[in-house]
Amino acid sequence: MTSPAAAATLAGRYTLRPGCSPSIEGGRPAISPEVLQRLAQGKSAPLLPALLGSVFTLCGHAHRIAAGSAVRAAQGDGLPLGLALRQRLQAETAREHLQRMALDWPQRLTGQAQPVAWLSGCPLFTHADAPGDALAALAPWMHAQLLGEAPQAWWDAWCADGEAALLRWCARRADSHPVARLLHDSAALGRALGTEARPWLPLGDAETTQAHMRLLAAQLQQGHFVQSPVWQGYTVETGPWTRRSRPVTAHNAWMRLASRLVDLVHLALPDSTAALAHGAWAPAPGEGIAWVEMARGLLVHWVRLDERQRVADVRVLAPTEWNLHPQGVLAQALAALPANHPDTAAQARLLATAFDPCVDFEIDTPEPAHA
Repeated sequence: MTSPAAAATLAGRYTLRPGCSPSIEGGRPAISPEVLQRLAQGKSAPLLPALLGSVFTLCGHAHRIAAGSAVRAAQGDGLPLGLALRQRLQAETAREHLQRMALDWPQRLTGQAQPVAWLSGCPLFTHADAPGDALAALAPWMHAQLLGEAPQAWWDAWCADGEAALLRWCARRADSHPVARLLHDSAALGRALGTEARPWLPLGDAETTQAHMRLLAAQLQQGHFVQSPVWQGYTVETGPWTRRSRPVTAHNAWMRLASRLVDLVHLALPDSTAALAHGAWAPAPGEGIAWVEMARGLLVHWVRLDERQRVADVRVLAPTEWNLHPQGVLAQALAALPANHPDTAAQARLLATAFDPCVDFEIDTPEPAHA
């Protein structure tokens, strides 16, 4: 059994150094091919989803679904997810968004925890074992406890006016809800943090998706691609703002942060079980590649099985490795910050929170210069 200290080492950690080059250092040992081989090689294929779900505990549901889909594709079954799994993916993704807003946003953006009583009675927690029931009750709960209006009305305003509608909602609700207040208070700083938009958008029609997944399956088998991935020669980003069905124009740090609320509202709408893209395919006999959109972006699993239906090889390509790439969008935005300005630490925290790495990070800034 892995000790807590060993588990923490395996999970990894990042150090962010604004105004420096490199501006991001660290990584996740658990994602490396060597570690995954040691953990999974020789295991019976049906055991892989639970194993990877236990290794990648944040968004473990998405890892279990992706691993299961990859295994089934390798075994010749590349059928889409059934309703029950789609509902679970949708409910768990929405719950992950709420947890990050309630727990991570206050600590990272203000340095202080905030009461989470507003989560009381949330069906995503009270009905965690019945995702269909939880989703059916989510919209009324969000109306009463989060948005102050029906999710459909909120969504319609967003579709009509985008960022302007979001800013208006934040101003209306800032005095009555902590999520609106955090977004309202971070808007000026976050909107000033302009960033290049480089979305990773490999999903399209069936032919385009298959061509991209064929390329990705080959890349996944190349050395340490999963730890420092590039797409067609470019570093790219993935998140709730890069959804296949409804990408958000993320031209600054604040819109990336706010896109998580936009995604949450969309997941609460009726008939939104197709909101999160997913699929699986067999690029070669005995191989399977699967993809699912989850809270932090697009997750990809690839697996090769041997003739005894045991795991011969496995790769996991997660959003954190795209978003914290040492030459990626976040790294460049951090490097462009002034190293010793009084606002630099707050800007770096906001940027990091917007890109939302799934492991701990620290921000290393020099002491501000004083006159």
